[in-house]
Amino acid sequence: MNRKKLSYNNIFFNGPNPKGSDKVSVFNMLNTLYFWLFFYLPQTLKGEKRANFQHSSFREGVKNNENCIQERALVLEAQLDLKNIPKWFYPTPKPLLPVGRVSLFKKVNHSLILQCFHPIGLGQKSTMKQSIFNLFFFILFIAFSSCQKEPVETVFFNFENTPGVFITNEGNFMYGNATLSFYDIEKKRIYNHIFFARNKTPLGDVAQSMEIHNGQAFIVINNSGKVYVADANTLEFTASITGLSSPRYIHFLNDQKAYISDLYAKAITMINPSTYEKIGKIDVNNNNPDFYQHSTEQMLQYKNLVFTNCWSFDNQLLVIDSNTDQVIDSIEVPAQPNSMVIDKHHKIWVLCDGGYPESPYAHERPALAKIDAQTLEIEKVFRFKLDENPSGLCINGSQDTIYFINRHVYRMDVAEGQFPEIPFIESDFTGVYGGFYALSIHPNSSQVYLADAIDYQQNGIIYRYHPQGHLLDSFKAGVNPGSFCFKLE
Repeated sequence: MNRKKLSYNNIFFNGPNPKGSDKVSVFNMLNTLYFWLFFYLPQTLKGEKRANFQHSSFREGVKNNENCIQERALVLEAQLDLKNIPKWFYPTPKPLLPVGRVSLFKKVNHSLILQCFHPIGLGQKSTMKQSIFNLFFFILFIAFSSCQKEPVETVFFNFENTPGVFITNEGNFMYGNATLSFYDIEKKRIYNHIFFARNKTPLGDVAQSMEIHNGQAFIVINNSGKVYVADANTLEFTASITGLSSPRYIHFLNDQKAYISDLYAKAITMINPSTYEKIGKIDVNNNNPDFYQHSTEQMLQYKNLVFTNCWSFDNQLLVIDSNTDQVIDSIEVPAQPNSMVIDKHHKIWVLCDGGYPESPYAHERPALAKIDAQTLEIEKVFRFKLDENPSGLCINGSQDTIYFINRHVYRMDVAEGQFPEIPFIESDFTGVYGGFYALSIHPNSSQVYLADAIDYQQNGIIYRYHPQGHLLDSFKAGVNPGSFCFKLE
């Protein structure tokens, strides 16, 4: 997710142990109370605006997801008769409190929390009396939830021998509402909120990416600073890798070593994917006094060399020797390389967004660069228009055709020397915002998977296209579907 990160992480608890107790800990209660007393309440009294979260869209998404455990909140909601609570009971500024953090208590339901705190009277002004009264009700609500005896029902999935695609839904930054979806290609059926349904705990804040290794799904949760590991067939929790700064992607070298890139750590974390333990770090700090470098993003490998693109306020591809776990070289590319792939001719294609207007680092024409993986030389650079914003570079299974988003979807044969001018798949959006949000190509069928985040607040739409460009299917996933992970068996 290419958004500027805030530094409120330490305020929040990083989430419950899915195998832990069902009881509400005093620490969890104090932690949430701390947030409301020292962060939300003061900001509410100041009258500062908060990011929107569409309650109606969330509720619509819950109704549409038949496998979502959160539907049970409707029953509890009816029992508490929350709809009869007067409008003045709600604070006008919409809370920044992440949904997933509130549901640390497991028995507390997302939808119910939103019903308790989401404003109805959007034009009303918040007062100290209203805010304190809401805080008092919130404490009573926690006490009520902790006394419940009925646990959240667990849904047991089994996707064994089921080819499909996992979709990591980022959610909204600082809301903790990231989710995981699975699409059964043969049945044309979407399963949403599957991690929560299986483990009775939310994913966390911003699901960035996911990879499958030896039957285990490694789900990178960016703003929660952790990686969840779960069985790729049942989604049952296996382990968690915590203490990360802002993890982005994971790359497996073998069964004993994997790299985890990071936006802020100025280092790549090394783990053992068999034991889920950290085994070291690769320092990528260049001690630049002006910009926070280097961030690390995607990773790809050629022989023993691992390449990673430095996107945020940067213009480098770092070259790492996987035998020594050291940075041995770097390649300067156009500003802010956001994605990259390697083709069948061992050429690395790097898509650079060029920065943005008024950026302290760069605002230049975006570019697509072609680099020889062996010589590390840039062979060619294609330039976009200054006001364009390309992203999501990917490649098909035969590694002979690249695809990228530039509002529409374009494709290009790697052997061609001419930049594509006609879109392969067109987007209906023509305004300032809109267009496709994420893109991936099935490695076997070459079918095109596209995500549309719509307004970045409601559940996004996934489009599945034939390799020749005609639409095969579409369905709704979660909020801000940002990446795909294909399950081939």
